[in-house]
Amino acid sequence: MSTSYRPFRLLLPAALAGILAACAQPAPEAPKQPPPGKSNVAMVSEIRAAGERDKSVINVHPLIDPGISALKDAARQDERNGNYKDAAAKLDQALKRNPDAPDVLQDRAEVAIYLGDFQLAEKLAHQSWTLGS
Repeated sequence: MSTSYRPFRLLLPAALAGILAACAQPAPEAPKQPPPGKSNVAMVSEIRAAGERDKSVINVHPLIDPGISALKDAARQDERNGNYKDAAAKLDQALKRNPDAPDVLQDRAEVAIYLGDFQLAEKLAHQSWTLGS
């Protein structure tokens, strides 16, 4: 074999390794972590306090489906009793009836924080914000 091909023989494995590395799947995103030093309850309290301060924004509320209203009320009661999984299930039912209800999405995001599912909470809160006040 001629010596002019020898450098290419040595570079071929390195080039193949580089190509294979470029095709690798990215690592999955790490789950969202809570801010250090804050409990889930404290975070939801801060979120709600911020919402109360922002009441100067004009809100238009369409007529609410009585079934969704009943599910939201029941979920709020479950939340007060610390039954966050039950509250989440009721809000999920309400979202099946109206998946684009910003208020239900926000409530469900807050319950996700209680449950420690920060990735879902972020997704739902962003969706709620995108759809309306």
